[in-house]
Amino acid sequence: MKSHYFISNDLVALVRLEVELESRGIAKSQLNVLSNDELAAGSHEPLHNIEFVFKQDMVHSTLIIMLLAALATVLILSIGYITGLPETYSWIPFYFLAIIMFGFVTWSGGFYYMQTPYKDLRRLQKDLVDGKHIFIIDADLSREEIIRQMEYEHPHLIDAGTGSAAPRGVIMGQKTSRISPAHLSHNTISIFH
Repeated sequence: MKSHYFISNDLVALVRLEVELESRGIAKSQLNVLSNDELAAGSHEPLHNIEFVFKQDMVHSTLIIMLLAALATVLILSIGYITGLPETYSWIPFYFLAIIMFGFVTWSGGFYYMQTPYKDLRRLQKDLVDGKHIFIIDADLSREEIIRQMEYEHPHLIDAGTGSAAPRGVIMGQKTSRISPAHLSHNTISIFH
């Protein structure tokens, strides 16, 4: 899968676009909007704001942080092994320091990357600051023709390129987590009657 990015000023046009794409077989979980005005974007049903995990560089950065934390842990334990100090005293201080270092590297790296936009979205930050909205379509190669037709039928959209999408399992797993407010309120009412 890959992500297609389109820039628009009009949320109402994006609502029509999302309905069209859903009618052509693209799932809701594959359609997202990124906007600095999340309240306005969220109030236009059926638009979905992109989830925080995908806005920030969380998935990619978690792997890097875990690797760095593991390297720091191995370094501390290696120093203990090479110096032979644990034979004189104990391994407990080295284990304790390794655990603390793993936690510190993980915490500090997570704090840094929570403030870093996703690598494919960094280039679109100026458009977001200017009040524009980014429409994101995560699509398989089999759906590329639908996206090309959509570009032709909606010339007001500005093509902002493509990027790597979240793993297929994550996107498809969102299908079950997206419940419309109308459906939720109907179920809530039926529970209390």
